[in-house]
Amino acid sequence: MKAGAVAFLVLPFLLTSLLDAQRSLALRVGRAWLGPDQKLERPVFLIDGGKIVDVAQRGKDGSSSPFASQAERVLDFGEAVATAGFLDLQNLTAPPGELHERVESLTPRLRAEDAYDPFLPSWKELWRRGVTSICLSPDDQNLAGGLAAFLKPGPTEWKAREEAFLKMSLTRSMLNRERRPTSLLGAVDYLREVFEGIGRTEPPAWDPLQRAMAPCLEGGRTVGIAASTRAEIRAALNLVKEFRLRAFLIGVEEGADEMEALRAAGIPVVLRAFAPSAPKRALELPARLAKAGIPVAFCGESTDRYGLSRLRTSMYFAIRNGLPPSKALAAVTSVPAEILKLKDRVGGLFKGRDADVCIWSRAPWDPRARLLAVLRDGTLLWKAPGKDATKVSTRTGAR
Repeated sequence: MKAGAVAFLVLPFLLTSLLDAQRSLALRVGRAWLGPDQKLERPVFLIDGGKIVDVAQRGKDGSSSPFASQAERVLDFGEAVATAGFLDLQNLTAPPGELHERVESLTPRLRAEDAYDPFLPSWKELWRRGVTSICLSPDDQNLAGGLAAFLKPGPTEWKAREEAFLKMSLTRSMLNRERRPTSLLGAVDYLREVFEGIGRTEPPAWDPLQRAMAPCLEGGRTVGIAASTRAEIRAALNLVKEFRLRAFLIGVEEGADEMEALRAAGIPVVLRAFAPSAPKRALELPARLAKAGIPVAFCGESTDRYGLSRLRTSMYFAIRNGLPPSKALAAVTSVPAEILKLKDRVGGLFKGRDADVCIWSRAPWDPRARLLAVLRDGTLLWKAPGKDATKVSTRTGAR
């Protein structure tokens, strides 16, 4: 009875979303960042089948109307600003305790998508902050906690679109005196033991643990390694080099002290979103990493007690402390997409990409900016209430 009621309430939303994704749309804004380094004035996007089919520029007088005859609908947001939807590379939104295993520390076969609930109310909070896609990720409490899942959360996404990366952790959170490992040295030794065992054994003889870990060797599967302290960062980089892992680091709170090692490794760094109360050293780290040529991303969208977006707060304070605005935008769009090898689908507003678009009243790193609307796969997912929403006009064009 309860399940039937839920299905009855959700079905109209699913049908509306499906129909919207199938209808062509011309989207007009005043300015758009197609990518972090590519800006276009007075653009019009032709969206069909959930994809950006084409992009054109209107004349300065606004007289030209590209795609008007090709689109069934037109959304006009006046002078608003468009960016690609944000991608949260390590999102932990799930029922409490569902994103780690308490008994074993090495559980690479677990899948975060098994803890995914498409009807969580918290997904709407992500939409309202510009997040259109996430990696639901195991937390830091296991040495190898399992596979993160790339998805676009909400009731239209019943399962993960694909595997994202294997989550590992060398932080203190994964240590437990009642199970192996009990120290950072023990954790590194445990991983080395498993990887070396894979190399000494033929595939038919691999046990389930070796079979799950084998794809990580020689860059076959992306690995995200949480490491906070200098010792943890060094241990992670040594493992990456020794076993030729295709990896990125998560956290690196003491990364400023290991800048040369990070520069030499040349792998991306994903910083956990910080609050305004973060120390100066943390606020300056994104700019220092970017200056060293290290790709930087932010992750872990949530809100503070004032309801502010942590990702946007991180962008704002990182820019205040020397990070170029283009790098800040890349940290929540194109860099996460590159890490996941999904740059041809998400992270930008170019032809052929998914039509995941955020409409802002100003540049998103401006604290005065308001999010006006969010489109995902060409569907108008959310629209702000109030007077700003009146800037949107919808009409039917000839097809």
